[in-house]
Amino acid sequence: MSLMQSPADFLKPAPLAWHNLSIRKLHQEYGSNAIRPTDVVAHFLSRIEQFNPRLKAFIELDREGAWCAATIADRRFQQGSPRPLEGIVVGISANIAVRGLEHSAGMDARRRMVAQSDAAIVAKLREAGAIIVGTLNMSEAGISAENANPYFGSCVNPHSPVHSPGGAAGGAASAVSAGLCQIAVAVDTLGSLRIPAAQCGIFGLKPTFGAAFDPDIAGVSDKFDMSGIMVRSVDDLDATMPSILDLHRDFAAQDARLIRLSDPGATPCDLAVVDAYAKSVLLPEVMTLPYSLSRIREAGRATAIRQLIVKLVELGAERCERLSAPLAAIIEDNMCRSEFDQSEDARVIEAVARKLLVTLDRNGVLVLPTVPRTAGKLAHVPAESIFDFTSVASMAGLPALTLPAGQDTNGMPIGLQLIGPARSEALLLREARKIDDAIKGYAAPLAFA
Repeated sequence: MSLMQSPADFLKPAPLAWHNLSIRKLHQEYGSNAIRPTDVVAHFLSRIEQFNPRLKAFIELDREGAWCAATIADRRFQQGSPRPLEGIVVGISANIAVRGLEHSAGMDARRRMVAQSDAAIVAKLREAGAIIVGTLNMSEAGISAENANPYFGSCVNPHSPVHSPGGAAGGAASAVSAGLCQIAVAVDTLGSLRIPAAQCGIFGLKPTFGAAFDPDIAGVSDKFDMSGIMVRSVDDLDATMPSILDLHRDFAAQDARLIRLSDPGATPCDLAVVDAYAKSVLLPEVMTLPYSLSRIREAGRATAIRQLIVKLVELGAERCERLSAPLAAIIEDNMCRSEFDQSEDARVIEAVARKLLVTLDRNGVLVLPTVPRTAGKLAHVPAESIFDFTSVASMAGLPALTLPAGQDTNGMPIGLQLIGPARSEALLLREARKIDDAIKGYAAPLAFA
């Protein structure tokens, strides 16, 4: 079999919707020689060709690299030596470096900046046998909660062609939800991974801050940014996490203390979100934060944007002139923030982090909605309060997991969020599985089944 031949030359008629198979099930199919990784990669590339013009989830593909990796995966399964993610198709958000592809971070200012090496998380995935098919759309620079990118197009929510997928990593969530890849990797700052995951009805994990250092991320904030993953099931989270994280399995053996906020209602929520939250889990313990959710979000966002400004300045004046008008306006507004305001922001972040660390201790899990509202219409700029529930975990660098919790009357997904102690990803996974088994909140978008 020549590497110069097209994937289409080897594509078998799919007896099953291969994009709907879990990682474990797909590995069983590979191991029994029922299908090959080359078949499945060709299947995913065909779906991308068919659906991406409508979704605008992928912005660049590495067909040759994906095909070469698939042939290696074929051989490994034939030899009985597959790696944990052998033959699994992955997309990477455009602010995470993928060797040989443009590292744009959704910005015209970073056009033609081609990554010379893989980011650490991409390298780990390749070492585990994953097949990287390309880079994914996102909001410009990764600071917006919608994905109306002026340079790469407005990404669409697979559950509705007139709704946003959320942001900043809307392309990643859209691609996983629509079955264009099995795993997507994106950066979470104050919710930029969890918000679109929730609004596209899939699972998303932001690991503990500092669980892995990655200099090859064109992110927003060195204080908050963390690479995480999006998938369509708890099983796929379970299959993926060990390849990218040093999991502390002792957390999984502990009984979690489930905790709710004393006054989440200060943030206006859709009735469907409130109802889903109330029905999802019994929350016997209550915690009170030292500041309002809106003040916490404001402090985090202002701090993150100040750090983004430093990164943008490093690009040089010529490239900075190519920032969009909305992004330039956000930066100008932040530069007017006084030194007193900045010191107060730091005080807020420190107080919230301390409160979370003390209250959660070793086994506390804070349960709250991921997003106060379901996805908005395209071109509708969401209220800043969309970050209220996701910002909380970022203040202390704690791991957070969002899982689907059903849909509203219009069929738009609702997300439920779990926040745990540092390095407690295994505990969050365990609790997510229990909740998911009880509520069965995931529903695939019908148009992409």
